[in-house]
Amino acid sequence: MDPLANCGVDADSFCRTASFSRTPCDVYVIQLESRGDSVRSRFHHTSTKVTSMARVHRGRITRALWLHISLCAAAVFLAACSGPTYAAPRHPRAPEVPPDSPRLDWIVSSSAISLLEGAGMSRLELDHIFGHPDTFLISDNGREPGPGWKSTLTLGFADFAALAHALRNLPASSKVRAILYDDEHWVLTPLNQQQHPTLYEHEAAILARAHHLLFVATPARSLALVLAPGSPRNGVYHRLDFAGGAAQSANVVDIQAQGLEGNPAAYASFVQSAAVQARRANPSVIVLAGISTNPNGRAATASEILAAIQATRRVVDGYWLNIPAAGVACPHCGRPRPEVAAAVLRKLYGLR
Repeated sequence: MDPLANCGVDADSFCRTASFSRTPCDVYVIQLESRGDSVRSRFHHTSTKVTSMARVHRGRITRALWLHISLCAAAVFLAACSGPTYAAPRHPRAPEVPPDSPRLDWIVSSSAISLLEGAGMSRLELDHIFGHPDTFLISDNGREPGPGWKSTLTLGFADFAALAHALRNLPASSKVRAILYDDEHWVLTPLNQQQHPTLYEHEAAILARAHHLLFVATPARSLALVLAPGSPRNGVYHRLDFAGGAAQSANVVDIQAQGLEGNPAAYASFVQSAAVQARRANPSVIVLAGISTNPNGRAATASEILAAIQATRRVVDGYWLNIPAAGVACPHCGRPRPEVAAAVLRKLYGLR
């Protein structure tokens, strides 16, 4: 029997509600704890700032289960509040997806979201894939793509000095919840930071936590060109423990393996080794891997990217989706190829 039947709640509209109007009862979150076959729900008074940082660890309980179990409890709680009640806004139905649709963490930029929309993906499709707190949405202006977007708003930097300056001037009203430090062998990261990646990742983490923000570290394989010129990048990455050094102070580590995605076996081997090092240094760290439509200017196919994902799905928690275009960060990348990324996402999530 459907446990929602006695709640008087329409599950579809409730689950897909983008936001709730604040009631006189203040703001609460539901914390679920798995106890064998049972799940207990408890209400904890919190602030809206902490709400977006409340995460349910993957492998213990999925967001789908969180929504399903919390529907009735939330309905009863809101009904018990004193003062006027507010109806949740109704939205169009989300796209049809299979029940085994993957639940992945993501890093994606607001510009990539715009490119995917331009490639024909609907806002409902994008919301289904990225519109949750396990997506770190990199925003150039510190703003969300639109009202009701539920991802974790993130500011990205390739230079520690720029990161520190931005945090010093971050307004108290900011909705930013995470900071990403992308240190690579390129003109955007100063040479002294390339020579000491772990040190600057640690310093960036300290600043992030001082502002109650999550910290995402993404040391690139290309740093090996500075630290051990002439040596194979992958070997240097593992020997100098890039992933483990970053994981010591980070909430999230991205393994920038996108340059290997044309060879799924090499991609999987590199990602698996780096993921082991990251989790050895910090068992609670979230580990992602990079995928790209045109890594280092090479045009990747949707089949190649999907093969890389399938080879590492059991190894990482999610992916950083890159849709680069020619510019300072990637002079040889050529035009952006969002149609390839859209094909990957539709196949991965079973979208028509």
